[in-house]
Amino acid sequence: MSRLSVFALAQPAQPWKTLTHAEDIATTLAEAGVTLLHLPDTAAWRRARQANDDWLEAVRQLEGVQALLAALPALQLLSCGPHQPLSEGCRERLGMPQRFVGAEARLVLEGSCLLSLVCQEQVWQLWLDAGEGLSLPAGTLHWMQVDCQHDTHVLRLSALAGDWQGQEELALCEVARLMADEALL
Repeated sequence: MSRLSVFALAQPAQPWKTLTHAEDIATTLAEAGVTLLHLPDTAAWRRARQANDDWLEAVRQLEGVQALLAALPALQLLSCGPHQPLSEGCRERLGMPQRFVGAEARLVLEGSCLLSLVCQEQVWQLWLDAGEGLSLPAGTLHWMQVDCQHDTHVLRLSALAGDWQGQEELALCEVARLMADEALL
C-alpha cells in the first residue's frame, strides 16, 4: 500500500503530513496534476519473468496498461535484486533530481521503490509497492530510490525516448535529496 509523506523545503527534518489512504493520496497528488495508478494484478508479469518470456509482451497484457502505452510509447525497464545489482552509476542517476520534457509514468511491477517529487515548494515522497505507480506531467522534478535487497522491477513509460533535459536543480533539491536518503528506506 502506498504511503505519501509531504515535507516543506524550508523545514525538511520532519514531514508535516503523512497519508496512507489511497483516496487521500490520490486527491493530494491530483492537486499537482500527478495521477496515482493501480494495476489490478501483476501476476501475469511475474509469470512471464519467471518463465523468461518476453517482458514487453507481458507488460502489454497487463490490464490497465494499454491506455498508458498509447500515450507513453517509449519504455524502459529497471530491474535490480540480489542476483542483479544496480551499477553505482545507475544508482546515482536514479537518485539525482531530474525532469523530462514529456509526460512520464512509473509502474512498479515487482518489489517497491520510493519516488520523490518537488511540487508546490514541497517534497512529496511516495512509497510504491508492486501494482502501483504514478503518472507525472511534463517537467515534474523527481528522483527515485529502489529496494535492491529484493527483486524489484520498475517500468518507465515516457512520451519521448531519451527526453531527459539534463537539468539538475540541486540548489532547490539538495536538502530534499539528502533527506530522502534517510527518510523512508
